[in-house]
Amino acid sequence: MLVDKKGNNPDGKYAGSNDCKEISSAITDNNGECFFDREKLIVSKKHNYFVAVKESWGLEQFYPCGGSQLTYIDVGNNNDKVLIDVGEADLAIHYNNLFSPSQQYDSLIVNFATIEYIDTKGNFFPGDQNIFGAIYFYGCNGFPFPSTYTVPTQKFKSQRLKRIIRKRKMGIVTTSIDTVKVYPNQTTTFSINW
Repeated sequence: MLVDKKGNNPDGKYAGSNDCKEISSAITDNNGECFFDREKLIVSKKHNYFVAVKESWGLEQFYPCGGSQLTYIDVGNNNDKVLIDVGEADLAIHYNNLFSPSQQYDSLIVNFATIEYIDTKGNFFPGDQNIFGAIYFYGCNGFPFPSTYTVPTQKFKSQRLKRIIRKRKMGIVTTSIDTVKVYPNQTTTFSINW
């Protein structure tokens, strides 16, 4: 949603030192992107605009009027803003055929880490904070593992995560690094295939 800091605030959802008026809203596409019509913006120093998430995954979100400096809109310029969902998420890791087959010195490292981001209050969160990390190796505790193996879930704020998987399987080392999204108000399960 796009909010003008000047104007009326009839529902009180954006209470703060200044009143706010929602002037436009949009629903994100499958890539989580949305766009606002620039004609809705008045080019004037008397008007300040910011963007905020009004609802995400069926839950309403509440912001102080004016948001943060990082969500302000510069009228007349292109503005790409990344907004963070505030809902909690659960992450579950499910292993398939862990170390079957395998040989001595084989290992599996799985790591899910945060990506740096700024929350709705303008707080900066550095990246590379581990949400989940595990190291398994041939002959470690629990070996041989059952054909399917799920670890207890981890709870944290929903967001994108960096996923790193490093395997030494039958003597061959492979590493994959990608970005995944963990969604709020549900358990997201990632399967790791040996």
